[in-house]
This record gives sequence, C-alpha cells and structure tokens, in this order.
Amino acid sequence: MSTNAFVSELKSRLDIYDVVSEFVTLRKAGANWVGLCPFHSEKTPSFTVNPAKQIFHCFGCSTGGDLITFIMKHEGMTFREALDLLARRCGLEAPSTDHRAAEKKDQLLGLYEAAEKFYRSHLVRDRRVRSYLKERGLNEAMIEAFGLGSAPREWTALRDHLARLGHSDDLMLRAGLVAAGKNNRVYDLFRERALFPIYNLYGRTIALGGRALTANQQPKYLNSRETEIFSKSHTLYALDKAREAIKSAGFAIVTEGYLDTIACHQFGFSNTVATLGTAITEGHARLIKRFTSNSVLVFDGDSAGVRAARKAVRVLLPVGLVPRIVILPDNSDPDTFLRTRGRDEFRSLIQSAEDMVEFLLRQSLDKSKGQTGLALVGEALAILAEIPSPLMRGQAMKTLSERTGIQERFLMEELQRIQPKGGPSGLTDESQSSPKEDSRREPSEALLLASAFDTEQRVRSLLEVMRPEDFLDEKLRAIFVKLTEFLEPDHRWDASLFMRHLPEGDLRSTFTGLLANRSFDAEESQAIFDASLKSLRRRNTLASHQELIRRIGRLDREAMARFMEEQRRLKKSRPSGSG
Repeated sequence: MSTNAFVSELKSRLDIYDVVSEFVTLRKAGANWVGLCPFHSEKTPSFTVNPAKQIFHCFGCSTGGDLITFIMKHEGMTFREALDLLARRCGLEAPSTDHRAAEKKDQLLGLYEAAEKFYRSHLVRDRRVRSYLKERGLNEAMIEAFGLGSAPREWTALRDHLARLGHSDDLMLRAGLVAAGKNNRVYDLFRERALFPIYNLYGRTIALGGRALTANQQPKYLNSRETEIFSKSHTLYALDKAREAIKSAGFAIVTEGYLDTIACHQFGFSNTVATLGTAITEGHARLIKRFTSNSVLVFDGDSAGVRAARKAVRVLLPVGLVPRIVILPDNSDPDTFLRTRGRDEFRSLIQSAEDMVEFLLRQSLDKSKGQTGLALVGEALAILAEIPSPLMRGQAMKTLSERTGIQERFLMEELQRIQPKGGPSGLTDESQSSPKEDSRREPSEALLLASAFDTEQRVRSLLEVMRPEDFLDEKLRAIFVKLTEFLEPDHRWDASLFMRHLPEGDLRSTFTGLLANRSFDAEESQAIFDASLKSLRRRNTLASHQELIRRIGRLDREAMARFMEEQRRLKKSRPSGSG
C-alpha cells in the first residue's frame, strides 16, 4: 500500500476532533469546534477544528493541517513517527518505505539497548565510578533516571557479552562500540569510564558517552560514533526527559555537558538539555523549536563560554528561536554553581538572563572599555538582519537604540543597508507589501477556492475555466498551480492529500485557513461558487478588454508615427518646383 493510500485509510478510521480534543478543550461554534491554540499563548480562542474537512487552523499563529500535522507539531514528531503512532492507535501497521534501512536501524537500536543494560549492571559493583558520581553530587534517583553505568577495565568485556547474545563483530564495529586493533582483533571503545546513555526523543538508546575518571585519561568525554540512528548535530542530551517540562515552562535551558544537565534536573530545572561536545547547531535549534520558541543558553564563565554564546545567537535567530544568555560568574559551570550556590541563585540567574541584544552590547562595552563599541553595534545589527520575525526585530531595534543612544531611524537605515534582499532567512515581511498589491486582492478569489474545495466536481470545473494568471493574489495563484499538478485525470479529489502536496509554510497555512474560515451548507456553497466564478470571470474579461484597448492605443500611436515619418521622407524626396 502506498503512503498516500495508507494516509487515506488512516483518516477513514480516525476523526480529527477525537484526536485533537484529547489535547485541547474544544467547544462547538457552528459547523466547527474552537479552543485555545496549543501552539502559541492566547486568551481568546482562535484555534479551529473543522471535522467535515478533517483539518485544523489557528487564525492567531497561522498554524494549520490535518490530524497527522497536529500530532507532529504537538508531540514534536516527524511525519513517519506521527504516522506510526496514529496507526498503532487504530490497529494498523504503517507501510515501510525502506525495509532494509529499517532493519539496519532496528539492529543498531537493539545492540545499543543491550550495551546500556550491560554497563548499568556493572555500575552496581564498580565502587570507583559510584564514588565519582557521588562526589559529583548525583543521587540514586538521577543515576537511575538517566541510566548511568560504568565501563569495566577489561579490553573486551562488552564485546564478549554482546557476542554471547548473538551480535556480530561487524555490527559492533558499525555501531562504534568497539574498535579494530592489530590482527583485526576488536576491543571495547569504552574502558574505565562513567557511562551516559544518549537517548532519542522517544527514549530509545542511540549512542553512549563516556566520562574519564582521571585528568590523565584522554579524551575527557568520548562519544560513540555517528550512525544511521545517531547524529551529534541533531541530538540533544536529555530532550526525551525535558520535552514536557520545556512546553510547560515555555523555554528550554541549554547547557554544554551531561553532568551539568543532570545537576539541573536534580535541582528542579527539568527543562534542561545539553549539546554533545559540539557548538549548538541549526539541527539543535530546530529540535528545540518543536517545543518552544524561547531558550536560555547557560555557558561557563570563561572566554570560551562568551565566544560560544555569541556564535549560538547567530544559529538560533534565523530558525526563529529567541535566545537569552547566562554567563556564569567565577569561571564556574552549572554543576558546580548549583552545588555551591544553590537552586535559588541559579533560578535568579535564569530569570534575569540577558536578551541577545543586551548581551552583545555589554560585550561591546566591555571590549571597548566604556567607549561606544560601534564595531559590536554593527555586529548586533548584522544579527538583527537575520531575525525572521518583524515583531522580534522591531523590539530588538528599540532595545539597541535605548542602550546605544543611537536613534532608531539611523539604526534602521544601516539595517536596511546590510539586510539580505528579500528579507531575513528568505522570509517576506507582510507589512512591507505594496499598497498596489493590497488594493488588487479580491475576496471573491478566496471565496471561489474555498467553495470549490467542497466537491471534486467544482474543483474540476474550476480547472476547466480558470488559469493561474486569473488570480491576482500570489498565494492563491500558487495554490491553483499546485492544484493543476495534483489533480490528474485519474486522481480523485482529496483535500487532505492535496494539503500534503503543498509545501509547509505560507501556502499550506493559507489553504487550511480557507477551509477553516468557510463553513457553508451544500446549497450555500454552490451558490457562492457560482457567484464568485461569475464575478471573477467578469473582472478578468474587463481587464482583458482594457489591456486590448491599451495595446490598440499603442499600435495607433506607432502607426501614426510611421505615417508621419513616411510623409517627411516623401516630402524631402519630392523634386523642387513640383506641386
């Protein structure tokens, strides 16, 4: 069964109202259901569920889609993960797109889970590692919750255990749990280390991290290699445990290490995650963005921490993640700060975290020893140019003006000079659309499409009589073009599948908004379709006539000019005295 066919089968068994109402309190409003949007903060309900069309749309934040989209956004899942979850709910099995790849991933997941159990069981009798963890202030609840373990001193302890379970050396090598030595003999990658399992978003073990117990043991932190199931730049430590707390708190705390994150959880800051030995990446930012648009980055109080903070700002803003910065005092890290200064002082630091403009400007003033620091003001503007949200950009501009004493209009002129053409991150600020474009938008275009989408017959009628250039609104024109691609002669009309044919973003949001905002009975819908079609065709016919008149006018002027030129030529060539 194809994925599209399976999606149709899934939706025939599940109702979007039943799925969404488990997460959102909904009340009846005509043919729709409305409630407070789970994807942004609001006091007046703008979140709409349309059971007839099996879609949802929020008129506050423009998020929209079907029941699969809802689960993806609410639970932070990929399309495949949401499909599997909903399939299990109604007793179906989603079709696999690549059985071989799925089998390889299952092998690796099974191997890592076996390795984690082995290392956890060894911790019970490893006094050295237990003593180390106790010195770091970790209690038994945290050791258990985070699955901590220890690697034995022996060279092949894990390898021999996994081999007894039937796992091959080739699989262990591919997973990065062992390495090949002389004569191709394999040995354990982790030895005499505290072990930290690394889980994916759903609590499956996908990698391991080892922490050295002495200063002489290098490297200090060691991660297993990247595989089909693990990428450092797309994995955040403890996100599986922190995801609900992040949604509840409204922001994520991001640290740089395992122990820092576990300490934060132990002290009650359970919305904390960590990168895995790398600077924060766009992949990390997009992971966090599934659950919140706000983050507090906590860095060690040294020069490396300051540099890391400045780099992180440039990564997070283009994704739409708003960063605030905490640089810990006295060269401390979160773990030592919490153990020596306590929960309340750490909370105070988090609550008073600097926004990114304040942070950059403070760094500027520190660097320039009290002077204006214009170079870093320029750096702040360069970062502002990458902010995708006009509202966020405007607020940051106001802060920048207040802190520097430079008038906003001068800062704005400089920002416009350095801002990439087309707006930050390729996004267009709707407030910058021209008055001419606004005046040409016709509501009957939206009404025509909304009513047409109710039946396949109307959709096909629309395709027969309308052309893309008949739509003045650019988004509606783009949706019509996609419609011509989607509805081949042998394809039946399915609004939900067509929504998936549209790229995520403005077009999909516009489409779900059309469906959610129009609730007609069959008779009204047909009448609206007929009236809108008649109105638009009349408008377009009139526009065609006007263009034809303009062209004729141009032709008349050109013909007259040619006639006059010919007259002048003939006059010059006429013999003198003739008449």
